[in-house]
Amino acid sequence: MKKTKYKKLSDIFAEEDVSTISEWVDLNRLSISNNRQFSLSITPYLTQILNDFSDYRVRNISFVKPSQVGGTEALYSMMLWAIVNDPYNIMMIYPRNEDVKRILSKRIAHVLDSTPSAKARMTGRISNSEMTIPFVGGNVIFAGSNIDAGLESWDCKNIIADEVDLFGLTDKKNDPIEKAEERRKSFINIESKFVMASKPTHSQGNIWRAKREATTQYEYHCPCIHCGEYQKLRMKTDDGKYLLRWEKGATASEARQCAYYVCEFCGATIEERDRFTMVSRGKWIPIIGGDDRTKVSYAINSLISPFLNFGDVASAFLYSKDDKLKLKNFVNGTLGEPFDEINLNATQEMVYKRIGDNPMGAIPADTLFMTGGVDVQQDCMYYVIRAWQPKGKSETIEFGQVLSFNSLYKTMTREFTDIYGKVQKRVNSVLIDNGYNTNEVNTFCAALNYSLFVPVKGASTFIAKGYRINKMATDAKVSMRMAREHYVSCYTPYFKEMFYEELRSKEPKWLVNSGLTEEYAKQVTSEHKIPRFDNRNYTNYTWEPITPGIDNHYFDCEVYAQCAKHYYKGL
Repeated sequence: MKKTKYKKLSDIFAEEDVSTISEWVDLNRLSISNNRQFSLSITPYLTQILNDFSDYRVRNISFVKPSQVGGTEALYSMMLWAIVNDPYNIMMIYPRNEDVKRILSKRIAHVLDSTPSAKARMTGRISNSEMTIPFVGGNVIFAGSNIDAGLESWDCKNIIADEVDLFGLTDKKNDPIEKAEERRKSFINIESKFVMASKPTHSQGNIWRAKREATTQYEYHCPCIHCGEYQKLRMKTDDGKYLLRWEKGATASEARQCAYYVCEFCGATIEERDRFTMVSRGKWIPIIGGDDRTKVSYAINSLISPFLNFGDVASAFLYSKDDKLKLKNFVNGTLGEPFDEINLNATQEMVYKRIGDNPMGAIPADTLFMTGGVDVQQDCMYYVIRAWQPKGKSETIEFGQVLSFNSLYKTMTREFTDIYGKVQKRVNSVLIDNGYNTNEVNTFCAALNYSLFVPVKGASTFIAKGYRINKMATDAKVSMRMAREHYVSCYTPYFKEMFYEELRSKEPKWLVNSGLTEEYAKQVTSEHKIPRFDNRNYTNYTWEPITPGIDNHYFDCEVYAQCAKHYYKGL
């Protein structure tokens, strides 16, 4: 489509001969990356979603948007269209206030630059402090879902909420979606929209619940280039038959080059070169409802993305399939589906079945390196030492208690051998919990230059890769030398799951030395992962003691020893 050239301000405000938002977007938006005309032709599945933003029948739109499908640009396009064509207050909601500040400082100016007709309606500068953009007829208000104040200050006709599955309760323990819904009560009798978009997390998350509750639910179906049957492009069928395929035994790298798709109806092979043709001919099919469009939902996956190909998806699956955290990210972010976890527990009997042949303190002959985990208590320190072997196998060669940092140092720095005295190894990395006696732990690690001992803090909030290295904060109790050093944040649910999956696996991946005690077995099986419902009836999975008050010190030590492995390999 020919690019529109504006000669004067009146041209910008002139009525354009367009009937839908998608036409307006194609006419008015420029691509930020190359300053060319923006076009929905490469993302045709966004057209109907955008047009619903001006459909008088629609009140609520939910968009299950995986990665790399242009979903965020669609939300910006709605905002820009409303600035020009529906001049009332607009609220843009993101998970945290920090997200808002980042978007305002690094993104929004470029978005406005991409649409001259919207930028021309601004009546003032972008306010990072007030988190607003003033324009003729209203303001764009940016708010974090975690702060009540930002959600309750303005009446808004249109509300656009991004990544709603990451929304928690506000600082005053309110539901941010309910708080935002209150902002448009003044517009109840006119066309008002509430748009929610997100990568899904689990089936009780905000976006999947909105999808289920929609009066009309859409899926994007594409016609086979061979038989013409419309179908949803997906990884596999409901009965487990893979439609996305690659050569048997291919690695993630090899699958990227040889992946292809199989038609669900005629079984013919669909090559990557045919995928865009199928997507461009696709259409939204109402799988539930169709007549009542008060609440509509749209769900897609990255197999129709113009920015990925069959090989990218196949490679991502093979890369992630053996790692629970990576697999969850793949299912949520690429397939656009929820990832529900089951109850996870272990028993002492499982531990006794994992007793190896080595006595306490002896290492396996094929040991590659060793790590330790330490849980600090008021009267002592619990510790474990684990030896890591080829093919992901490992063995806890020693566990116990020490009464001082001096004893801990001697324990972790001594030389370990196998039962024949031929193989000699030392511990390579030790993570020490600094939740108790924080200053003493930090001082001990700093005195040894963090070469072996590193402080660790347990974290229940998601961390990519399971851990993060942080710089020490500087305060009156921490020396400048320590301030230059670091501690590890350990996403404990990730490593707890990893330990229990090793314990429960059919093929023994983890063993414990023959000095196993009942107390150790009891403590490493002291917790279980169970679903809990919060005050909004949403399911959250949490690790809790099986019996209130039961000791779990060795379990914490095993978690930190697991994390120490990843930390050591990442250095």
